[in-house]
Amino acid sequence: MSQLTVRKRHLGEALMREAICDAAVAVLSEVGFAALTMDRVAEAAEVSKGTLYNYFTDKDALVLAAIEVSFEPLHRHLAQLFADRGYCPASLVEAARAILEHVDERQGLGRVLTGGDLSVAIEQRLRHQRHEVLAHMARVIELARQRGLLRSPHADPQAMARLLVLLIQGMVRERILHPQDSPALADEVGFLTDYLVKPWFLEYE
Repeated sequence: MSQLTVRKRHLGEALMREAICDAAVAVLSEVGFAALTMDRVAEAAEVSKGTLYNYFTDKDALVLAAIEVSFEPLHRHLAQLFADRGYCPASLVEAARAILEHVDERQGLGRVLTGGDLSVAIEQRLRHQRHEVLAHMARVIELARQRGLLRSPHADPQAMARLLVLLIQGMVRERILHPQDSPALADEVGFLTDYLVKPWFLEYE
């Protein structure tokens, strides 16, 4: 088998996997985690159940992959943002904006992920993702502290990042569960900027 044939085969498999994940997100958003079945996803993706099992061993593996595909653009954006901006406090604000925007665009999936009936494996993966964001934010604040750019030189970057992540999580949950009562996204970001980020950094004097 030539290298070109192998590449074409891998590309076809990647496209099929992505199409199945998109179908899984649609089914998940419509019926929730508990009611999602491999049969329903196979029907939505217009593939046989056997084909589905060629790509995913079980429901957990499928849902985990679907979540990864859905959130991959956000993860890529955040990684690039923190890599480019370094210690700049604006990166914290932009990260919060990106997270809230991503959630607003995926309300159905968001309701499922905050519903409380997910498997242990999926809950663990979601926690890991939150810890990754927290680690990025703590690094931004630590770099600012090292450069003497924090108002309080003895502040704990890890605790500050945790507070920011908890506030963003709360906003995310409210925007998912009560979108009609939630402020405009710009107001949410402005609140975080005015009451958390600006009081932390000397740059905003």
